[in-house]
Amino acid sequence: MSNNNPFKKNKFNGAFVPNLSLVVIVCMIIGYVLLYVFPGVYEYIYLSPYHILYEHQFWRLISWVFTVPYKIGSPLTAIFLPIAMYFYYRIGVTLEYVWGKRNYNLFIIGGVVFIDIFVMVAAVIMHFANPVELFQYANYDFRPNWYIMLSMYLAIAYVNPDMKILLYFVIPVKIKYMAYIDIAFLVYQFFVTPAIFEKVIITAASLNFLTFFLINLKVKPTSPSELKRRHEYRKKMKKAHIKKVYGNDRIIPVDQGTAMGVAARENVNRTPGGSISPTRHICAVCGRTELDNPDLEFRYCSKCEGTYEYCSDHLFTHQHVKKIGYGEQNQ
Repeated sequence: MSNNNPFKKNKFNGAFVPNLSLVVIVCMIIGYVLLYVFPGVYEYIYLSPYHILYEHQFWRLISWVFTVPYKIGSPLTAIFLPIAMYFYYRIGVTLEYVWGKRNYNLFIIGGVVFIDIFVMVAAVIMHFANPVELFQYANYDFRPNWYIMLSMYLAIAYVNPDMKILLYFVIPVKIKYMAYIDIAFLVYQFFVTPAIFEKVIITAASLNFLTFFLINLKVKPTSPSELKRRHEYRKKMKKAHIKKVYGNDRIIPVDQGTAMGVAARENVNRTPGGSISPTRHICAVCGRTELDNPDLEFRYCSKCEGTYEYCSDHLFTHQHVKKIGYGEQNQ
């Protein structure tokens, strides 16, 4: 039997972790179990440049993702911990929804890689400059996961600055104002902490966020109504199991991402009065047309194979579509 499956997924799709937000939270939960149930094991997983450099415990460069962002210091902390975990899980889900699985994976994994590189470079420099000081950090738990979570908070504030959260479950506050507080905290912590490696971790996590900020500089922030619109649009597209493309008999599964292209080719929009009005442009990601926003710009993507049109918000962030045989798939 031939292996040329027209509906075969792109070989790069499997390289990214689906639902990475849940994976991150589960890793932290495992860290709490190790810390309070198996503390002897926990001593061998936290990030320690001394043990990595002198005792060759290289697994610590990865195992620190199982460490806890902060310790449970009181019963009140234990009560709020599940709420905080769920909050950051929702942040991650939103970032993955807006950026896509690939970009969100790169953001989280990039943060881990940035921290590892910066910490080990600092460790090598300290090895030659002051090895005694490096030994003093042998049992220091830096908790880099905390700064990864803060970078996620800054990212969601950039993506959706007007999103409101209930401070102390009562006070509604826009998340962008809380992000300003986090930035002030990071700056304060950088200058106050005496631990050099903590300064390095803060720098690495901040640079990881700034890197994605510069990459997505042309992308406008996403409003809550826009997030709701995207969700409803994709939900409607997934209701049908198959769609015809180009008006012929070639059938392409919706789960290959082609339903968005189908909507673009239908090229119609429903007016408030209920009648169907023809449109000239429709975004293949969010479904917006020039009737939704006359000032919205639309462009065709030269890297997508087919007539795929995108609004200015998604022109630089969408996944490119490539044809394989009779099918299409995202790249």
